[in-house]
Amino acid sequence: MLGSQNPVVLYHYQGNEYHRVIDLRNNIRAIKKLKDVNSFKKIYFEESGDGKDCVFIVQFASHTPFADVEEFIKRQNLNSTVIKVFHTDLGGMKIGDWSQEISELMSLIQFVKAKRHFERFHFFLSVPVPIAFVFGMAFGHFSKGSVYQYSSKENISYFEAFRIEKLRI
Repeated sequence: MLGSQNPVVLYHYQGNEYHRVIDLRNNIRAIKKLKDVNSFKKIYFEESGDGKDCVFIVQFASHTPFADVEEFIKRQNLNSTVIKVFHTDLGGMKIGDWSQEISELMSLIQFVKAKRHFERFHFFLSVPVPIAFVFGMAFGHFSKGSVYQYSSKENISYFEAFRIEKLRI
């Protein structure tokens, strides 16, 4: 709901201190700067399936979500295209400016959306909180979609945390 209109600085807590990882005070729109998918430096992706919905599984942290998400997709009988997104420093992202990761994620979203229409997006994120927050700012609330939260409860690997289209003020 915050969108990409207001300057913001985000910090990540690691090693008993806070590190500035995203600074959008000078150019809030930097997170929406589109790049060619063939020139990505921070992420790479795999695409499979041909469904009416699009599932994005993003792994930038050490938690590997793929098997649990694929099982969730089967149980929910989601007819989906699956985009698996990996960080080049998988599980060991260096502290620094993470705005390029957001820009590449947004570029990938736009690349996928340009190829075809999807009825709904489903996001499963294994990423540091500042990445998830700013990715949400960049993606906005203009497409139908759901963001899922991992659950350690037996028989429930993920649950729908919220629906993007319900985030209107």
